[in-house]
Amino acid sequence: AISEYKIVPIHHSTILSSMDDFEREDSDLDRYTKLLRLVDIKKDFVFSYSYPIMYSLQMNLCQKETEEFYEGKMFVWNEYLTRQIRHYLKNTLWTVALVHGYFKQVKLSNCGKSFSLTLIARRSSHFAGTRYQKRGV
Repeated sequence: AISEYKIVPIHHSTILSSMDDFEREDSDLDRYTKLLRLVDIKKDFVFSYSYPIMYSLQMNLCQKETEEFYEGKMFVWNEYLTRQIRHYLKNTLWTVALVHGYFKQVKLSNCGKSFSLTLIARRSSHFAGTRYQKRGV
């Protein structure tokens, strides 16, 4: 879970001029930054440094090991906000993929064997509206 966050603007002139090549749209950036400040990011957002939680278990088992976690854009809520810096740096080391949803992990035992059961429910960033808004009442 996210306990604290900070939005850090990049003011270094060489970085900003290089990022202009990626068609930086200030009006969109300002709009999304204001929207991000309105969201309580500490509630219902999860992330993982070591496991790509934006993919299903089946996809993680079948997929080759990769550092490019952002290819699963459907569940990454900050993909747009981090796109320019990821393209400029050519990696994801400075950004974290945020997933909106539910995470619960419990320790269980059965027949003397202990195990952890984890449930991750993800909400799509492409279909963020309520069901009745998408399908009708």
